[in-house]
Amino acid sequence: MDATTIFLAQAFGVYFIIVGVIALIRRESLVRLFASLPSHSPALYAFALVELFAGIVLVIVYPTVELSVSGIISLIGYMLAVESIVYLIAPFRMVRRMFAKFNQDKWYLIGGVVSVALGAYLAGNGFGFL
Repeated sequence: MDATTIFLAQAFGVYFIIVGVIALIRRESLVRLFASLPSHSPALYAFALVELFAGIVLVIVYPTVELSVSGIISLIGYMLAVESIVYLIAPFRMVRRMFAKFNQDKWYLIGGVVSVALGAYLAGNGFGFL
């Protein structure tokens, strides 16, 4: 792995572990927090623009999705880009329905577990434990 990939594996790894643990511990609070986001279209728009930029940067640096650390970073970039484009293009009522569908306790449980596992894999590789 090159230095940039190692750095991103470390940064994303630690980030996903922390965010995953928070999602597992504070599920009810997160449901309430994200329930209000679609009602604040300027905040959602700003969030989507930042998310789009981050996704584009990752996809430019890592264009190929594969079963490797760089491939996972690429997949993260594509997911960020696609999600942000949906938020920017879709009517707000559709975005509100999407939030209502996925803003449930069970999704934070699933997402938290996946986030911790993905973070452990990335951090383990980035810090040389795996």
